[in-house]
Amino acid sequence: MARFSDAWNELLHPRDRLGRFRSKWSLKGARKEQVDAILDRFEPRSFSDPNRAARYGIDESAGQTPLQKRSIRDYITRNFRAIDAELAQGKTSPETDAIDSAMKPLRDDLILTRSLGPEAFGLNPNDVQAVEELTGTRIASDAYTPAWLAGGTNNGGIVMHILAPKGTPAIFPGGAEVTIARGQPFDV
Repeated sequence: MARFSDAWNELLHPRDRLGRFRSKWSLKGARKEQVDAILDRFEPRSFSDPNRAARYGIDESAGQTPLQKRSIRDYITRNFRAIDAELAQGKTSPETDAIDSAMKPLRDDLILTRSLGPEAFGLNPNDVQAVEELTGTRIASDAYTPAWLAGGTNNGGIVMHILAPKGTPAIFPGGAEVTIARGQPFDV
């Protein structure tokens, strides 16, 4: 069986911070070995269309209690900014406790998409290409990380493709939307 890491050849796609192709680029040493090890065992589930992705998300959300469902719905539809701000300050609430208790390990490797502004990385909006400087670093957020199974939206900012391995704690608040547990590390 072909490995997922065989599908990507970083040497074919290197770009400089202005988006231009450059002659060579690669991760170095232990970080490259770590990324290769993850990709070698990564076998993502794919979806032939957005409806199948949505059905998967609905199936994965089965078993949530009424309190968990209500807390997730309130977070997604009304309170996500306030809750994320509280989490960033180290505060929790009964609502976040309910959301945390709804998190369950992903049963499949998934490729998720998230789009956000450069400010999320502490970057100047006029220098979005500086995100390249984060390559090889590990980042984490004290807040939840929303993403999409099937493309999602692009707000004109930075589009992240998240390789979420089987076992990553997450919830499916609705359809093809996925929310990864707070504090999860991401290797850029």
